[in-house]
Amino acid sequence: MEHPLGNFNCTFRKTNNIVLSAVMGIAGGLMLSVVTFDLIPEAIIMADIEVVLIGIIFGVLFISF
Repeated sequence: MEHPLGNFNCTFRKTNNIVLSAVMGIAGGLMLSVVTFDLIPEAIIMADIEVVLIGIIFGVLFISF
């Protein structure tokens, strides 16, 4: 059974920017490690290295602009 004031505490509590920044940094690092160590080697196995590099360049350009 949920506490009736549980949502009230989460809604009106101030977030700490230092903690939020640390959590976002950890999440970003985990995502980068998954891409680097899992997805890119698998893409190289499925296609040529040239195709993978074109995809990476296209992705970086798409995110940049």
